[in-house]
Amino acid sequence: MVNFFAVDGYQFNFSMDPDIVDVIVPFDGTNIQFEICISQAMEVGMDETVATAYCESEGYSSGLQSLISSPGTSGMVMGFDINGVSSIPAGYPGDGFNEGNLLAVLVLHSEYSGAGSEVAVTISDFIVSGVNPFTGGSVTLNACDADLDPFNGCFDVDSFATPSTNCAGIVSTYEGVYGSYFSDCVGQCVPSSYEGWVGDGWCDGSDAAWGIDLSCYDCDNGDCASDCAGDCEGTATSDCNGDCNGTAELDYCGECDGGNVANECDDGGDDGDGGDDGRRRVQGAGAVEHECDGYETQRVGVWHFEAEVDYPCAIGLHRS
Repeated sequence: MVNFFAVDGYQFNFSMDPDIVDVIVPFDGTNIQFEICISQAMEVGMDETVATAYCESEGYSSGLQSLISSPGTSGMVMGFDINGVSSIPAGYPGDGFNEGNLLAVLVLHSEYSGAGSEVAVTISDFIVSGVNPFTGGSVTLNACDADLDPFNGCFDVDSFATPSTNCAGIVSTYEGVYGSYFSDCVGQCVPSSYEGWVGDGWCDGSDAAWGIDLSCYDCDNGDCASDCAGDCEGTATSDCNGDCNGTAELDYCGECDGGNVANECDDGGDDGDGGDDGRRRVQGAGAVEHECDGYETQRVGVWHFEAEVDYPCAIGLHRS
């Protein structure tokens, strides 16, 4: 407040939007500053009487007493001195002191009745009583808002952010006293000390093997495995071609997405590379050359005998 005369009384209305928190008590701003000065002076060794005199010499004043019509989201605040002797000193730019005065402080209830990230406070209907410096009598002073323009309405609007509450219901401004908490990935409220488990090299996954699930915190900061699709603890896999969720498979012969089935594998051999393509030569008088794949019954001639033999190609038939 900027005032050229000392003020011996004031009155204004207030309202909150949204109306989710109550004003429970007001304090006169001048009196608050006076009490702070006295407290600081006593901390350096002054007794209360000396400290009071010192603060008055520095331009501080005991100010007024503030009252509220009733606690709530709207109402009226009135400031006055019940003894009729104290006042708020003049305060204006260039006065060599505070260049203005703190009019009143509204104390809010610690609990909110609804949700809201921000609350707007409107102050209106100002009435200010000043002290005539020449007669000492009370006079009504013109009062308006901070822009000093009476033609755009005499009210002032400001806003404040509402304090957040953690999962344990503790207001953020009190976490230093009552502790800080956060929710894990299944909504379990746990002390914030467990945030140190994120990225500690142990997977705190959805199975909550260690009591909490931190998989939603960037897959426990990489402590838990992600599948080929990037889903934390997902089940997607890559096929033999490296395609995520692909359908290619190794065939019977180990070829990715090949069409080979049993007994169709080419070992390579008589195709000019010097290898064995499954052809086996049975040596001996009257022997015949034949091909076999896998286990097959083949007719072979050894000396002057013929027989049907079941054997794998890799073994072949040899004379003893």
